[in-house]
Amino acid sequence: MVVLQHIVTVWTKRDRGAEGRERRARLPTSYPLPDALLASTRRSVLHTIHRTSAKAPTVREEEQERLRVSEALTLTESEGLLVVAFHGDSGPCGRPRRRDARLSLPSGQRLLVRFNGRYQAYDDPWYEDHIVHVAFDARPSTNLFATPPDVVLDRRVDLW
Repeated sequence: MVVLQHIVTVWTKRDRGAEGRERRARLPTSYPLPDALLASTRRSVLHTIHRTSAKAPTVREEEQERLRVSEALTLTESEGLLVVAFHGDSGPCGRPRRRDARLSLPSGQRLLVRFNGRYQAYDDPWYEDHIVHVAFDARPSTNLFATPPDVVLDRRVDLW
């Protein structure tokens, strides 16, 4: 089983300062997995937490059966390994562009992927911080992602 937890924090320009940065730093980097996910018999499950504001984060949880977390991160199983690829173009992971990365995760290991980005629409820009926990063939438990992972892929950059 592949267990995924994707935590997305979104903020705007007015929350960019020191106070907003300190609030975001105090937000949890993992959440307990819901009972429904733990009881799942699917090959892969995704637990998504979407925090829309650093001042008053809201949490939304959902389960999905897929091996796709975002356009910036793809996962495929191959020869007993979970192949994880990070795509650093400035579309899916926001600006600025960063190097692509690819790694293979053996059975029983956990991976933490971090990336952030700056996005522009018609109005003000917004910013996103992504935390993706991946467990490959690990026994699901409520606090599966509460301890340090076996492997870390950090593609965060300074956002201006």
